[in-house]
Amino acid sequence: DDIVGAVMQAGATAAKNAEAGHARARLDSASTRMALADALARRTLDRTSRYLGVNPVASEADADFVLEVHMRSYGIDVRGRGAARLYTNAEAVLLDRRTGREIWNSRVRGTDRLTPHVIGMRGVPGTVITAATLHTVTVADFQEALDQLVQLSANVIADDLRAGLRNARR
Repeated sequence: DDIVGAVMQAGATAAKNAEAGHARARLDSASTRMALADALARRTLDRTSRYLGVNPVASEADADFVLEVHMRSYGIDVRGRGAARLYTNAEAVLLDRRTGREIWNSRVRGTDRLTPHVIGMRGVPGTVITAATLHTVTVADFQEALDQLVQLSANVIADDLRAGLRNARR
C-alpha cells in the first residue's frame, strides 16, 4: 500500500476531527441562541394545526389534542472521507389529551451538507477542505443552517400528518 498516502490521510483526518470538535461547540452555541427544540415545536405546531383544523391554545387543559415534538439529536457528521453534514433527528407524537392515547407519530431526520464533496487522491483533498471549511463556519452560519433544518423537519412532519389524516378519512 501507499504509506505516504496513508500518513497524509491520517493527518488530514486528525485535522478534520479537531476542527469538527471546535465546530460542535459553535453549533451548540447556535442551538442555544435559537432555542432549537422550541423553534422546531413552534414551527411544527404552526404547520400541523392547519391540517387538524384547530387553533393552538395557551393551556394544555384547553386542548383536544396534544402535539409533542422532541428534538432527539442534532450534530455534525464528519465520518468518512466525504463532506461534513449537519443533521437533526426529531419525533412528533399526536395524543388525544383526554385519553392520552397516541393517535399518530412521525420520526424525521434532516441533513444538510456543510462542506464541499471532493473526490481524488484517496480522499485527502476532500478531508483537508472539510477541515478548512469547518474552521470558517460561524455561530451565525450554524444558526442559519439549523433554521433551515428546523423548517424542513416541520414541513416533513406536517406533510406526514396530512398524509395520515388523508388515509384515515378514506
